[in-house]
Amino acid sequence: AAGGVQTYTQNIKVRFLQPPPIPPPGPLIIKEVRPPQPPAPPPLRIRQQAPAPRPL
Repeated sequence: AAGGVQTYTQNIKVRFLQPPPIPPPGPLIIKEVRPPQPPAPPPLRIRQQAPAPRPL
């Protein structure tokens, strides 16, 4: 076909890939991450003394 329209036929196969099955959920483990605690303050010492006698 000189100068005519040529039609090409192409066979295409399309496959949609299935994602893998989702595994069943296991035990839920939640770990709380806390910043390190500051060191404990030194013990508080309270001494009780009788007031000094006042000079007369």
